Amino acid sequence: MKLEPLYRVRFRYPEGWSVALGAGGSLEGQHFFLAEGRCTGRVAGRLP
Repeated sequence: MKLEPLYRVRFRYPEGWSVALGAGGSLEGQHFFLAEGRCTGRVAGRLP
């Protein structure tokens, strides 16, 4: 059996936001990113 990829996805994050949680500069937080890009191959389409 030969495994081959069904698709390739290329995307980027043009916008993103983060909110720090906790006090004292801890690394905890919530993050939200918008992605856009394309999917090519046997499965094809685009990410808005």
